[in-house]
Amino acid sequence: MIVIALNTPIFLVVVPFLVIIYGFVQAYYVRSSRALKRIDSVSESPIYQHFSETLTGVTAIRALDAGKRFIAENAAKADVSANAYFAWIVTNRWLQIRQECLGSAIILAAAFFAVLSRDSLNPASAGLALFYAMGVTQDIRIEEYANKNPEAPVKTGVVLPKNWPQAGQIEFRNYSTRYREGLDLVIKNIGITVQPMEKVGIVGRTGAGKSSLILALFRIIEAGNSHWAKAIHDGTDMMLAWSRRTLLDLRQHLAIIPREPILFVGTVRDNLDRFEEIQDADLWEALERAHLKEHIASLEGGLSKYHRTVTTSRWTKILVLDEATAAVDVETDELIQKPIQSEFKDRTILTIAASYQDGYGL
Repeated sequence: MIVIALNTPIFLVVVPFLVIIYGFVQAYYVRSSRALKRIDSVSESPIYQHFSETLTGVTAIRALDAGKRFIAENAAKADVSANAYFAWIVTNRWLQIRQECLGSAIILAAAFFAVLSRDSLNPASAGLALFYAMGVTQDIRIEEYANKNPEAPVKTGVVLPKNWPQAGQIEFRNYSTRYREGLDLVIKNIGITVQPMEKVGIVGRTGAGKSSLILALFRIIEAGNSHWAKAIHDGTDMMLAWSRRTLLDLRQHLAIIPREPILFVGTVRDNLDRFEEIQDADLWEALERAHLKEHIASLEGGLSKYHRTVTTSRWTKILVLDEATAAVDVETDELIQKPIQSEFKDRTILTIAASYQDGYGL
């Protein structure tokens, strides 16, 4: 905008109108898109839950010849979710059309004023103004991502014992958090104490805050009143704002089995041991307990083979299960639950249960 205005000062006349229109479009889009995205997210959970329940009770469903009814219920839930997703996508198209129109208006204004100033404006300056005018829409799209708030420092000067945490106790004291400054709290003033080696199930309806609690444990989202959150909001020195647990210390001593494991491009070893700290014998032992040793051993290259696998962390005191069996069949669910019950009996376990069968005997 500055380059255009320097070359054609009369362009400043239309800038206030463009700012007002852009502001209106932004405010209208953000409110609508946020609400529709929330509806889209909420509409997906019934599909997962219904599918999981169907897998668990498939024998009874076939015995009662109720297959068609369950298929119809699944289709109805999928239709609701598809409608919500389509509505959210339409809001993005709505924004794109208006951004393109406003961008075209800027290009038109820049070209029009360049023509009016043709007697005093050289062709090079006119071309420069038009070049920058054509990039306005793209610059506005990426501005939000360019100004994302960073996480807390990965490392600080604080040194923790190698065996931290010694017991695996978890305690939240009057804890509150939100996903972004200015939004409502998603967790409000909770107080929880989980004793070492306890197995705790976290249940609740969609939107109750189950996953938010796990994100807070890993500090994916910060406490609403933490030093770090205040530093980001106030613009103070971020490196000095957090002097307790660092992200590296915290996350290396927590383990999670998510609903959809994230697999990295690389070898089996890369996925099992990202920091190259574990011996081959220990990796093979972990694969055996996960019922994968025979399959990985049959591959040419073994641990060095580029292949899909799951990630594992055996030496943490705290394990989080985030609907770990919500998207698997009954046989796989049993294979997962047996090693969890035997191998992690001395761990503190937090389980988010999508339905009753995900309780792992809790």
